[in-house]
Amino acid sequence: MKADPPTTLTRAQRESGEHTKRAFDAVRRADAETARLEFLQAYALTPTPKARWNLLVAEADSGHPLEALRHLRAYLSDPRADPKKNDKAKGLLAELTAQAGHLRIVAPIGAAVTVDGLAVTSEERTDGIDVAPGAHVVEAVIESETERREVDAAAGEPTEVSFEAPLRETPIEAPAPIMAPVTPERKPVPPPVRERPSGVSTPPVATWILGGTAVAALGTGIGFSLGAKYNRDKMDENPRACATPNSPECARSKALANAGEFDSVVAWIAYGTAGAALLAGGLIWYFSPRHTSVNRDATIVPLFSPGMSGVQVRANF
Repeated sequence: MKADPPTTLTRAQRESGEHTKRAFDAVRRADAETARLEFLQAYALTPTPKARWNLLVAEADSGHPLEALRHLRAYLSDPRADPKKNDKAKGLLAELTAQAGHLRIVAPIGAAVTVDGLAVTSEERTDGIDVAPGAHVVEAVIESETERREVDAAAGEPTEVSFEAPLRETPIEAPAPIMAPVTPERKPVPPPVRERPSGVSTPPVATWILGGTAVAALGTGIGFSLGAKYNRDKMDENPRACATPNSPECARSKALANAGEFDSVVAWIAYGTAGAALLAGGLIWYFSPRHTSVNRDATIVPLFSPGMSGVQVRANF
């Protein structure tokens, strides 16, 4: 079997090992302070759980309980820590806790807190701050105002320091003055205006013009309707006029048919014009301002029947 090659150490590891060797030499000489400084140098070069354990033990033996307590808490929270040292670590934690003071700070959210000028994190507020027994100054800046507390931390006992937000006086608004009710000025009421009895309104000029147009168009339509009827009657007198297509009778019958068709078209155009004029005149009359005139009216009614066309006009003045 081949032997494993030697492990190559870095410069930091070699120097850390030298400091560790000198630290154990100091322990054997009962020089606790020199051992603490050498272990501190070794831990700075290689911050491993083993180096931290050596350092915290040396700090506890040399009378530095706060530093030892801080490193011990870090050691217990490190998952790489040696589980075989759990019991010894818990016993050392109880011993160091009894030697140090502990501050529990209660302050509003967002307040900036310091202990002896050093900032305090939110985690330290929750878990507590390890301090040396004796007097300490705690300050909190709340809403731009600084509050100061001087406390005396006893060894092994928690000391609570509380801060509260400053009270703000709420301004009290003066009640509004009660005003006397103002009596409105009475004005004379004008007498009611009596309206004249309503009657049939007088049609506007546009209605009269459209009415005249309707009568003229209706008369034109009647005239052309009679012409178309006359041509049809003439055609009916000789129903076999076109038995001979090129005969003069056939030509005359076709001329009568064309004339009758033309008269019929003109008649219907005239009737349509009359109806449109009559409707427009009625709408203008209906929506125009009412200027009443008692007992005046006019009615135009077109009449249509087989063989006869006409118009009926009724007027009351």
